Amino acid sequence: MLERSTNYELTQASLRYLIQYTRTERDFINSLEYGKKLYVHASKAFDDDMIIYSSRVILNSLAELKQLDKIEEFLKNKAVIRVLSKQEGLAYKSYVYLLSDNTKQVIADF
Repeated sequence: MLERSTNYELTQASLRYLIQYTRTERDFINSLEYGKKLYVHASKAFDDDMIIYSSRVILNSLAELKQLDKIEEFLKNKAVIRVLSKQEGLAYKSYVYLLSDNTKQVIADF
């Protein structure tokens, strides 16, 4: 249904439901995939609210999967820079460093 629909509102609502379901189930791989799809659809529709929401889903999923290099790469995206604060990006990177017992890097970032 998602791939065939041309209705942005329907696609957005479906993806938000699937994101919430997969996050509740702690399935961060599928949550990441749905977040990426929502990000692409929201970017095409110039929907800043959904760009922010999907960016946070992507960052949260990457943090849960401990994908620091992907977080840093994603935070360099122009649309993400425009809608998210640098402090929010730093918080996700710090979370991954702390999970990895890399407190020296957390201190160095501050």
